[in-house]
Amino acid sequence: MAARRHLHEYGTTEEQFAEIAVSTREWASMNPKAAQREPITVDDVLESRPIAEPFTLLDCCLVSDGGGAVVLVSEEKARELDVCCGNRHQYPRAVCTACGAEDPPFTERDGTGTIYTYTTCHVPGEPGFGDRMPYVVGAVELAEGPRLLAIIDADSADVEVGSPVEVSFWRMSDEPAMPAFVPE
Repeated sequence: MAARRHLHEYGTTEEQFAEIAVSTREWASMNPKAAQREPITVDDVLESRPIAEPFTLLDCCLVSDGGGAVVLVSEEKARELDVCCGNRHQYPRAVCTACGAEDPPFTERDGTGTIYTYTTCHVPGEPGFGDRMPYVVGAVELAEGPRLLAIIDADSADVEVGSPVEVSFWRMSDEPAMPAFVPE
């Protein structure tokens, strides 16, 4: 999603991103222990299968560390963000990170915002997403200020940085729903 935002803010092209992969592979060709040493071209990168737009398979680093998390709460709590001493958080907390107050209050939000950046995922990240391929994940800037990482419930062709969105919820099972934002 940072790449999508870079494209939007600076006019960077997918070809320019592909040049990074070509250059990285060129350096790898000099390492006898590299996993992939064969040269690639910008066209090779652009024509490889999509993974998470704007990246394709050959854009991806062969060795990476990463992590992710999802906080599941009730539909009512998902609409609330804590506000304490003027400090806003994206999710309920036991202690305010700004002033240290315990049990900061929850304030209901209107559930609207704009798409700050997004990516279209072509590989299911979790069980239950296979029948929703491809799907869009985005950073939504809420009307009240904080940004929230969430599903964008729309076809990728209908999603643009800056588009207004409103929260809805995906029911993956009988358990808690996942917040998803729908373009207005």
